[in-house]
Parts: sequence; C-alpha cells; structure tokens
Amino acid sequence: MEINELKDLLAQFDASSLKELQFETGSVKVAFSKNNQALGNAGAPIVVASENKVTPAPAVVVEETVTLPETPIVSGTLVKSPLVGTFYLKPGPDEEDFITVGQRITQGQTLCIIEAMKVMNEIPAPVSGVVKKILATPTGMVEFDQALVEIQED
Repeated sequence: MEINELKDLLAQFDASSLKELQFETGSVKVAFSKNNQALGNAGAPIVVASENKVTPAPAVVVEETVTLPETPIVSGTLVKSPLVGTFYLKPGPDEEDFITVGQRITQGQTLCIIEAMKVMNEIPAPVSGVVKKILATPTGMVEFDQALVEIQED
C-alpha cells in the first residue's frame, strides 16, 4: 500500500462517522480508531499499519467497534433487482401480496413490482419452487442487483 493511498484512506475515515476501522489486504494490515481518550486527543484518529516489518503499535482500548454484516448463507435461487426503484409486494394498496414466505410459485409468476420513474416493472420468478425468504422491505428502496427474494427450487 502506497503512502498516498494510506493518506486518502485516513482522510475518508476521519470525515466519516465510524469510530474504528480495521482491514487487511495481502501483507498489509491497517487499523484506524477515533477512540483515543488515553492520549488526551480524543478527536484525532490513531493509525496502525504493518507490513510484517513495522514494530507493533501500543495497545489502544476500544469502546465501540464496527462490524460488517455477515453474508447470509443462501441455499436457493436469489432473485435480484434489475433496476433501482421502490419495492412493492402488492399490485395495489388494497390487494393481496403477490407472494408470501412458504408459498409455492411457478416460473414466470409475478413476485413483486419495482417502481422506477412512475413505471411499474413486474419481476417474474426465474424458477419454480417455494418462497424461502423475502429480503427487501415492502415500499422500501432497492438498488440494482440487490437480492429481493430467495426461492428454494423444486
């Protein structure tokens, strides 16, 4: 990792609301922390970098850590959003949901609608099977390629 990359990363960390960041790439380990009450400069980030030849940094007491969400184990087919928009499970406000967890569906059946620019886009089931999980929040925003539904194939 070059020093300019490290400086850029530190600037981004300093501008963020994160309290601590740790990552490792190849032989480089980097840790940033804004939890430095012991040194009397609580706002300044602490930087620890090692490339197997740097001496260990002094221990820092960490009060809060940021953990990334674990990737869920998927045993079925994920239906992903083909576009950015608003996710709907119902064709209308007073109508029944297209699907429910545990429901048997057939290939081509409408699973949900994604509204983008006032256009309602129906999302069909790519396979037949049973709805295992609904991963998006109804009436919530979804991103391109975001998992919407998990289907356990027959």
